[in-house]
Amino acid sequence: MHFKSALIVCVVYFLASAWSLGLNSDQLVELNKLFENHKKCTHGIDEEDMRLIVESFGNIWENYQDNFGFYPNEPDSINLSELLKALSQKEKNSDKTEVNTLTSFEVNFYLDELLDVADSHDQTGYLTLPQLPEVFEYWKTINVRLTEKSKELEIKKGDRHLINAADFLLIMLEIKPAGNGITLAQVEKFGRLYKEHKTPGLVITIEPDESENVFIELGITIDDELKLLLISNRPAEILLMNLILAAAERTSAFGEKELRVKSLGEVVSALNEFIRLDDDKDGLLAPHQCPGGEDDRNPNTTPMEVSEELQGDLKKSKDIKTVNFAVFLERMYFDEK
Repeated sequence: MHFKSALIVCVVYFLASAWSLGLNSDQLVELNKLFENHKKCTHGIDEEDMRLIVESFGNIWENYQDNFGFYPNEPDSINLSELLKALSQKEKNSDKTEVNTLTSFEVNFYLDELLDVADSHDQTGYLTLPQLPEVFEYWKTINVRLTEKSKELEIKKGDRHLINAADFLLIMLEIKPAGNGITLAQVEKFGRLYKEHKTPGLVITIEPDESENVFIELGITIDDELKLLLISNRPAEILLMNLILAAAERTSAFGEKELRVKSLGEVVSALNEFIRLDDDKDGLLAPHQCPGGEDDRNPNTTPMEVSEELQGDLKKSKDIKTVNFAVFLERMYFDEK
């Protein structure tokens, strides 16, 4: 057995005792070591290496290829991305619950964002440090942190350092907000806030004091950053989107009976879809922006399905824009179907 395969056997032996659904920091660190020197090459990691990793989890390689296919002519960074997605979706024994973990949804969502930016630069599954802040341009919290991380890594590792899928997931583990997402009841609170507490004036926004009361009811501390958001003079529809995202970023815990919880990643994914559909960027969706209408999206571009009820709400609105982000999120993520 050559040295590389021997190294992989040692790594997967360590991983097999620790993995559960999703990916944790220990696993990502070890996988990153394997691919560290293969960010721009092909054939550095071969199919035998992949088979050793997969079968160490008790999976038969031939069956596993239904979820993950090794493509020998694809760059190693692309095969790494696909491997991480596939591994995150498999149930594995775990005895290390104390380490930071990304869910399967987060792994897929974050890597899709990384690969979209890489593709825009005609790069195969990796980014340069100056390109890192181009990821999540619509998610301000993360975009600011990625900019800071890019500068930090440039000082530590030089401006030629490259970011592959494992690097990126480790960065996201480090910088993502601690919030656990949002519940249906919380979405409905923000929907009522939008309907009942608008301020008159040149720009119709939402009353800061009433917004603050909602966050206090949710047990969220009003820090300086959130205070600035509450008093910002943004249109009510745009502010509503930012308030919901801020709540999802900061909500720390839910009661045991709160079954209809959607993670922060799912909220951000919904926000991205809403922004994409909202072509005039006013924070409201009109009938012509409805999925299933003339601007229908490609169903292969998003993991989400828009419910028939949401489509009905949009079509009933005729020329009046009535679907805000709270309604969109409620219908998209909390539809009983």
